[in-house]
Amino acid sequence: MLSIKKIWLLRISMIGVITTLRIVQFHVDSPFASNVFTLNIFSIIACAWIGYEIIYYQNNEPLKSLESAGKWSYSLYLVHPIVYNILFYLNYKETGHLIVIIVALLLSYVFYLLVEKPSHLFSVFVSKQFLEKKKVDSLIKI
Repeated sequence: MLSIKKIWLLRISMIGVITTLRIVQFHVDSPFASNVFTLNIFSIIACAWIGYEIIYYQNNEPLKSLESAGKWSYSLYLVHPIVYNILFYLNYKETGHLIVIIVALLLSYVFYLLVEKPSHLFSVFVSKQFLEKKKVDSLIKI
């Protein structure tokens, strides 16, 4: 079983791996330092890391705040590219990074509430209806 010390050591190690690969990518003049190679190296290591995270959380409760944030993190992935454009359009051309982060988080959460969560709930509803219909159809055939 993984202890909390071991999982945090692994997480910190991953930060080191990511940092090292980014430094190599930007400071080594070689085709082998491109994303084509560095992302593949990272993907192999990240796959093992995610496996350990899964093992860890099979035996430990996740933090509720992180679990909640994880529900709308995909919205952050979708929304963050447009934040600079929105701020530029609103005449906030010289905006600091903290403002961009705050706006990205706020817009992502709103997007989650308005689009992602209702879509997920609708898909669950539709799949339950489909499964119920499938059960009824299988009973009719008997």
